[in-house]
Amino acid sequence: KNFSLDVSNIDIEEINNRDFMKLKIYAISDQVNRNNSEFLRESFETSIPTIYNKPILAYYNTSLDDTEEHNGRLDIDDEGVFTDYQYTEGERAVGVIPESAEIYIENIDGKNWVVIDGCVIWTEYNRQLYKLIKRQLKKKVSVEIEMLDWEEVDGVTKIKAWKFNGITVLGKHPEDGSIVEEGIEGAHLQTLDY
Repeated sequence: KNFSLDVSNIDIEEINNRDFMKLKIYAISDQVNRNNSEFLRESFETSIPTIYNKPILAYYNTSLDDTEEHNGRLDIDDEGVFTDYQYTEGERAVGVIPESAEIYIENIDGKNWVVIDGCVIWTEYNRQLYKLIKRQLKKKVSVEIEMLDWEEVDGVTKIKAWKFNGITVLGKHPEDGSIVEEGIEGAHLQTLDY
């Protein structure tokens, strides 16, 4: 069953499989971001195929009853520098963007968004996160990408091509409980069912 709730703009589906929470993510826009980068609109079509089968990431902090931020640390081994996630507060894969997800471009208020519709959180292995998203209905997110082609123009990094690595569910800073701001203003996930 599908119900449309105009007030909250959330679709609620009755599903039989309680293993997954379906999400819709507004991931990347084509305007200058908080970190002085800009994903060029022409990069969307060529880079979108790299989004499929990539992880949704989070570190759930039980003391905060919320997620944190990009929790990874740089390390080095015999192959070079890498980001290490294998420590207590490291972010973990909590879901996936499956091949069945619909990924498209949507224009909202003059801003083009890469929208990922139909990604999932694994509820069995992320009970607290599942309940948090169910309660809040919407969470800020931040993409993790590798820039493949870019140029600097007037202090702004213009991203011409990119490879998607994952997307992190944002929450609060562990030190003071303040809200973690998304790099791309307005980037968020919202639940489609529970």
